Amino acid sequence: MLTRFCKYFVPILLLVSLTSAQKLEDILKKHYEARGGLKNIKAVQTIQTTGKITMMGKEYPTTIYQKRSGGFRSDMAMGKANIIQAYDGKIGWQIIPMAGTLDPIDMKEQELQSIQEQADLDGFLVDWKDKNYKLELVGKEKINEKPVYHIKVIRQDTTEHHIYLDAKTYLPVQETERMKMMGKEMEVVTSLSDYRGVDKLKMPFAQEVGGAMPQKIQFEKIVFNQPIPDSLFAKPVKK
Repeated sequence: MLTRFCKYFVPILLLVSLTSAQKLEDILKKHYEARGGLKNIKAVQTIQTTGKITMMGKEYPTTIYQKRSGGFRSDMAMGKANIIQAYDGKIGWQIIPMAGTLDPIDMKEQELQSIQEQADLDGFLVDWKDKNYKLELVGKEKINEKPVYHIKVIRQDTTEHHIYLDAKTYLPVQETERMKMMGKEMEVVTSLSDYRGVDKLKMPFAQEVGGAMPQKIQFEKIVFNQPIPDSLFAKPVKK
């Protein structure tokens, strides 16, 4: 009797799995279209973003540079100090004057993983198989009473990143992941909003990041395909 049950049970599981995969594929297709289409997404070679980060009631001018070759750099002005975080495609480094030095410091493992992912112009959901991610459609949920599709991204090291797509617009409204901050592991929630058209793409101009040090980010300008020299991402030689 058990053998007969298993013969029927396995095909049912397979059918459920195929149905779920097809639904995820349909959602991803609508997501790409909502952003502006895969062709236009991949046509972007560089992104330069300017805006302000608000922390502890104070605003700090910020400029972010991204390049498809893997370069990423953010410059945040805090008074006379300039905090730099950068990645040249291989090495992640940062300059934090408040730490008592103007010399570049190599990033730790989790910081490096985070900046590598920020350097990805396309994001988690584009070419996810080539990036060796696994995607799982968790289901339909609600954030602030609005329906969203919850997609779980599983990296090679089995850590997870969660993306929530608005069920009407198919654009990301929230992302969450667990990471170590100030020596403690915690869930960091990033909310995305204020989507605007930039050339042929939709981009979020506002972000709110939770965690040990909550931040509000308001972008003022996003420019595509302006020349950015590789030297901008290179780690400076110590003086």
